[in-house]
Amino acid sequence: MRHFMKTVLLFWFLLFLSMVGCKEDEFDTNQIQGKVVFRLSNHLYTVDLHSQKPAIVAGDKSEFPPSILYYNPIWSPEGDRILHGRNLMDSSNSEAYMYIMDADGDNVQILRPDIEFHCGFWDWSLQGDWIAISGGGTNQIEIFRTNGEDHQIFSGASGTRPVWSPDGKYIAYRGWTGINNELFILNVSSGEIEILSDSPEGLSVFGHHWSPDGKHLAFTRTVDTDGQLVKLDVSNKQETVLVQHDYFLLNILGWSPDGAYILYKYPAEPIIRIIELESGSEQTIPYLFSLSEEDIFYY
Repeated sequence: MRHFMKTVLLFWFLLFLSMVGCKEDEFDTNQIQGKVVFRLSNHLYTVDLHSQKPAIVAGDKSEFPPSILYYNPIWSPEGDRILHGRNLMDSSNSEAYMYIMDADGDNVQILRPDIEFHCGFWDWSLQGDWIAISGGGTNQIEIFRTNGEDHQIFSGASGTRPVWSPDGKYIAYRGWTGINNELFILNVSSGEIEILSDSPEGLSVFGHHWSPDGKHLAFTRTVDTDGQLVKLDVSNKQETVLVQHDYFLLNILGWSPDGAYILYKYPAEPIIRIIELESGSEQTIPYLFSLSEEDIFYY
C-alpha cells in the first residue's frame, strides 16, 4: 500500500511539473533584447529593455521651469544616435528644431536649422541615409538626406507620423480622410498614395510600426472608449485585432527583430507588454519607474 501511494504521489508530482514547465502562454522575455528611449518630465532617458536603471541623456533636473522642451525621440538605425526635437521655451522666442546626439547625450547637433518643427514627427530609414518628417510647416510628408540635402515635399501626402518601410521604398503615415484618421502608404519613388486601414466612422488610427520583413503594419486604433492593437497585411489589407482593452490609447514600441513579437504598453503604466504573434500569448516586463509619455521607442 505504501509503495502504491508513493507511486501515485510521484505521478501527480511529475504531472504538476510538466504542467508548470509547459504552459502554452509562457515564453522567455529575455530572448528579446533591446533598449528604449523615452521622454519623462521633460527629460530624455534611455534604458535597456530588461534594466531598472534609466540614464538621463538630455535635460537638467534642477531646472524649473525648463528652458527646453524635448519631444519625439527615436533611434538611428544603428542605435548609436538619437534624433529628437527641442523647443526653446524662451519668453521672447519659441524656436523648435530637430537635433541629433550620441546615445549618451554627447555631440548634440541641429539637423535642419532652416526648418522649424513645432510638434513634428520624423523617422529614420533603416538604410540610414533618409529622414521622413511631418510638421515642418507644409502639412505634407517630406523627406531629406541625413546631411540635409535632396529635400522633397510630397504634395497630396497630408498627414503625420511618417514611418519608413524596411526596404526604404514606402512611407506609412496617419492621414485624415474627411471622416476619420486612417493609415496611408506613400510610394516614395512614384508618389502614389493608398489608404490601407478601414475604420468605422468616428474611430482613429494612432501609432504604427512596420514588421521587419515589411509585410505587415501594427497600429493602434480607438474603438469607442476602448483601444485596439491591430496587425495589418499590407498585400491584402486584412486586419487582425491582437489586443482590445478598455483603455482608449495603446502605445506601440515596435517589433522584435525576428518579427515574432510586438512590444506595446498602456500610458502611465510601468509595464512593457510583449505579445507573441503565433500563439497570442502575452508576457510583461515590469519597471520600477513609470513610462508615462506617449513617445517611447524601442530599438
